Amino acid sequence: MRAMMWFRESDLRCQDNTALYHASVESPAEGLLGLFIISPDVWQRHDMSDCRKEFILKHLASLSTELKHYNIPLIVLTSSPQNNEIKSVLSMVQKYSIKKLFYNQQFGVDEIKRDEQIQQFCTSNQVMIKNYTDHVVINPDEILSTSKTRLTIFTPFKKVWLSKLLQLIKNNTFQIYPLPKKQKIVFAQPTPINELTSLTHMPQHEASSWKIGENQALKTLDNFIEHKLKKYHEVRDFPAIDGTSKLSPYLASGILSPRQCIQNIIDVKHRGAETWLSELIWREYYHYVLYHFPRVSMNKPYKLNTEKIKWGNDSTLFEAWKNAQTGFPLIDAAMNQLNQTGWMHNRLRMLTASFLAKNLLIDWRKGEQYFMQKLIDGDLAANNGGWQWCASTGTDAVPYFRIFNPILQTKKFDPQLEFIKKYCPEFQTTSYPKPIIDLAESRKRALASFKIT
Repeated sequence: MRAMMWFRESDLRCQDNTALYHASVESPAEGLLGLFIISPDVWQRHDMSDCRKEFILKHLASLSTELKHYNIPLIVLTSSPQNNEIKSVLSMVQKYSIKKLFYNQQFGVDEIKRDEQIQQFCTSNQVMIKNYTDHVVINPDEILSTSKTRLTIFTPFKKVWLSKLLQLIKNNTFQIYPLPKKQKIVFAQPTPINELTSLTHMPQHEASSWKIGENQALKTLDNFIEHKLKKYHEVRDFPAIDGTSKLSPYLASGILSPRQCIQNIIDVKHRGAETWLSELIWREYYHYVLYHFPRVSMNKPYKLNTEKIKWGNDSTLFEAWKNAQTGFPLIDAAMNQLNQTGWMHNRLRMLTASFLAKNLLIDWRKGEQYFMQKLIDGDLAANNGGWQWCASTGTDAVPYFRIFNPILQTKKFDPQLEFIKKYCPEFQTTSYPKPIIDLAESRKRALASFKIT
């Protein structure tokens, strides 16, 4: 009986890959086949950025090379609206007489529906399905309140999540999965990796300058732990300082696992480690919200009463925000960083989101979509969670009256204007635009609009 490991955009690694490890151990003498499906129509529908597409395609070459060490060929298919992901998987199951299909779970609505259809087919055709929790440390179904209800506030979630983690550590069941077992036989001819870019007709994107491969992800993790972690809580909010982990692109595409991150700080006892662990738990929490409250991925706010808000949606203001022409240097520097590099410092993600939703009173969903279309670390759960937090529509949202002031934020987090000078050098020239709004007036307007909730 042949086995197949179906890789997704969220688990592109050999090390600590739950489904891959089990597939390699359980696969019979006939061997193990790896499969990845490029889905241009799905990627476009989910607003995947060009730089993330390129990042994934480049990494597939690295993944394919790594898998060869274990005699696991990686076949790469490109789906189409007519021959979608489901049909592509099923065609491979039939073509290679697959009797065991392994994959790691995804928590989006479309992905869950897709997997349910795959399971129905496999069950009716005597193909065994084995799926695993991998993109998060603890499965969302395992985290409930004492009354067995879903948690809607971060702090109680964090408490339960930490208790689960500590129990795993105590029971020696918190584990980093070994590399896959080498297979005895190779039974498939993989798609040439150098054809991947032409398969998707993807232009090269200059923003994708992140180093490729699992080893690079682990080097970045090691560098962060060794040189930045201790002061993380002190410097993480200053965009001119290289004080954050820079791991988000690797985590979003599963080139690095959250378990690998946590494993490195289990025994570290200082504020920096505690703060970074809390950030990792926020990532888990947003996936939890996406899974248990799927409406947030359907253009719905978590707080349904916020649908009463009448958004201004001035297209001129929105274009000024997108194109770094607001007249507020820190906002424009942040947007230039996003547009030029495909990444934005987390403090600035909050600031630019608050500015769009509160000061400009533009629907947060437009900003959420724009970020996804630009970010190399675009992750539906984290991006949606962050935007709804800033727009005061989410589960753990800031109070509607908390509106970040970009001038005060500049004085506090970029006092020497280092970041602004790097990404918005024109701010001191006569060509730089005047502020597109009056901050005080925009604050009053936002407060009036949000009070109806």
